[in-house]
Amino acid sequence: DVVLPYLVRDESEVQIFADLAKESGATFYEILLFATRDEAVGRLLERGRWGEEGSKILTENDIPTMKSLYDLMMSETDKRSNTIKVDVEKGDISGTYQRLLEVVDA
Repeated sequence: DVVLPYLVRDESEVQIFADLAKESGATFYEILLFATRDEAVGRLLERGRWGEEGSKILTENDIPTMKSLYDLMMSETDKRSNTIKVDVEKGDISGTYQRLLEVVDA
């Protein structure tokens, strides 16, 4: 099993992953752990960094960029009908994981 955390900004990039899965005989799922834009921006600000430890610290000056990236991700995701959206609730890690497993096991 392979899980790629990935912010989709170009639909053609997803096809590369799908093709690799097909060539390997694997099942390909595109799953969006979905939160509203306001929730996503708020969580990023709360986390305080773009990514892992050592990455750039976020400030309110980054909010327009965060919103733009969210909108781009949703625009690209909406182009692909096979994307499965799994709603997430802040702090509900086990519930989110259970919903993810339900999608993969279906």
